[in-house]
Amino acid sequence: MTIQNDGSRSLVNANAILRSLNTYVSVTDSVGAYGNVNAGATAVNAGNPFAVSARVATPGGYQASMQLVITDNNGVRDSTTFLHTVGTAAAASPTGPDNYGYFAYENTDTQPAGAAPTYEWLEIAPGLGGTGQSLGFTDGGENQDDIAVLALPFPFQFYGETFDTITICSNGWIAFGVSEQIDFRNYHMGSPLGPPNMIAAFWDDLVVDSIANGGVYVKHDAANGRYIVEWITRCLWSAHVANVPVAPQIFQVILFDPALETSPTGDGKILVQYQNYTLEQNDPFFETFDNDYATVGIQNANHASGLEISHWNMVTAGSTALSDGRAIMFTTDTSGVTNPHFALLTPNGGEFWLQDSTVTIAWSPGLVTGNVNIDMSRNGAAGPWASLAANSANDGQLTYVVTGPLSTTCRIRITSVSTPDSTDLSVADFTIGAVQISLLENFETGATGWTHFASPGWVDQWHISIESSHSPTHAYKCGDTGTGDHANHMDAMLVAPVVSNLPTEAVLEFWHQIESEVSSAAPDSAYDGGWVEISVDGGAFATLHPVEGYPKTTRYQASSTRPYNGPVPGQSCFAGTIDTWTKEQFDLSTFAGSSVQLRWRFAADSASVNEGWYVDDVAVYKISTATPTFVPTGLTVSLSGPDIVLRWNDDDNLSYRIYSSTTPNPPFLTWVADVNTNSHTITNGAVDPQKFYYVVGWNGQ
Repeated sequence: MTIQNDGSRSLVNANAILRSLNTYVSVTDSVGAYGNVNAGATAVNAGNPFAVSARVATPGGYQASMQLVITDNNGVRDSTTFLHTVGTAAAASPTGPDNYGYFAYENTDTQPAGAAPTYEWLEIAPGLGGTGQSLGFTDGGENQDDIAVLALPFPFQFYGETFDTITICSNGWIAFGVSEQIDFRNYHMGSPLGPPNMIAAFWDDLVVDSIANGGVYVKHDAANGRYIVEWITRCLWSAHVANVPVAPQIFQVILFDPALETSPTGDGKILVQYQNYTLEQNDPFFETFDNDYATVGIQNANHASGLEISHWNMVTAGSTALSDGRAIMFTTDTSGVTNPHFALLTPNGGEFWLQDSTVTIAWSPGLVTGNVNIDMSRNGAAGPWASLAANSANDGQLTYVVTGPLSTTCRIRITSVSTPDSTDLSVADFTIGAVQISLLENFETGATGWTHFASPGWVDQWHISIESSHSPTHAYKCGDTGTGDHANHMDAMLVAPVVSNLPTEAVLEFWHQIESEVSSAAPDSAYDGGWVEISVDGGAFATLHPVEGYPKTTRYQASSTRPYNGPVPGQSCFAGTIDTWTKEQFDLSTFAGSSVQLRWRFAADSASVNEGWYVDDVAVYKISTATPTFVPTGLTVSLSGPDIVLRWNDDDNLSYRIYSSTTPNPPFLTWVADVNTNSHTITNGAVDPQKFYYVVGWNGQ
């Protein structure tokens, strides 16, 4: 970032702090150095740049408010606020925000992903099967415009002001509060004309005659927390034959109860949708005082804030031209999506169901009454759908035993029996998979094919024990057969049977506890510890590393004057105290098709001793759809003022999960954050007591 010294004297050793004043952009490295900057000169913090990131949900072209604070050694302190553009506004991104914070999301928007509203026409005209109420408008020609002032069924906040009344005009607009205007001549949003607090759904000179079911209708859909206004109109200056107009305009405004559909500012969400749109000049011979085409947008009480989608057939950047089936959501929220009138909670995308397992389908019944049908698709949202439960109680959950074919594109759909338009389905695909077992042992019946031994001249204490187990009563232990500590001078191997023709994407998993000696001077190193080794196709055994990595390394030197006398110096291992049964996982995918043999190796030097190592519930299995994760490399910790900044090398992990502990020994049980980037800032982390951090790859499961 370039700064210019507009002052009359030089800055000495200038530094800067960058701050974000918005919710979309985060500053992950806020400190920059500029050095000496002479009066009138410019400088760039190229040697110490800032780092910023934007949320995935940030609309293209968003103007992010930022602040830069400059200080120097002579006590100078100055700041400036500026706007930083994120991405590029395009027709596929939302329009806005205006200076209050409203966006307009269209159902054609693809950025940010998942933020587009859904077009869902809700017919309320009685003549078309709806249950709405006609306002009795008779507007049939020039200067015959109608308005109606109605009480809203719920308080509605618009541009920070709460209203209980609404004015509806036959000319395609509504205004919050009481208005006597009947404006038929449409102008730009933000111009002095037009009513205050206006929603211009299709502001033009419209009439309700000479069109089937012509009129303006309203309905309070209390069960789903929304108020619907529907116009069935035509353009005044367009031709028609009998009741078939050349330029019909049929559209709706839907107000959502802010108590049910919340937003960051408390303002209500406004959905405008168009069933039948006709591009019409509506003044073809320039013989009237009407302005050409329609205006679509919103504006506040004094017209100082607003959004315009189109005017005079010109579309605002970030918007698209109107068409049949268009939906536009005006909201201060980060998405144009509304909550369904009841919500499927799980599975909602990304879950993994094992064949023959028992799972729970859960949903929030919301305002829906009566029973529900629950269906499943193994082909995404397109179906076909198979019934899991028909006419089931709407009590929020269903227990299901997973059967049928495997699939990575499964969805669940829940539908009200009495009101079939009340429905919800999984947001994204989930997976049904099966486990292919290659090795499974819980040591309850003698562990056939398992052996153990010691390297020549060393001690072996592997044995089946009932002192501690993961399930149900037995585990293998390397340590004393009684309650004493393990022996000194150990190099003991527990060897599993050979697994032939290892399947693709196989995983090793086991549970363990350990108590062994670690260094008090170097907490990441150990004198005694255990690790896993693998032999491939009869070859030499080599260390096999767990997905989350080994937390310790055996010593190279016992002290500054004597070498480490354990069997394998500098070996990655489990060590220290893991006093709760902990699951470890190892990725075996690189050995697919090979014959492999696994062994658990415990090493001890000739000094202090502890309880030893327990191993239980060993499994080698394949779940072909499992997404492996990896422990990232290059983790560093730095300070940025009172903040702690963690950084690590980028890799193929989908995301990362950060844990902490007050000790360097696993398990690291305190969750810190889930992030999608290879850095994370812990605000005010430096003021906390000393902590140790551990970062692992995470696949969202």
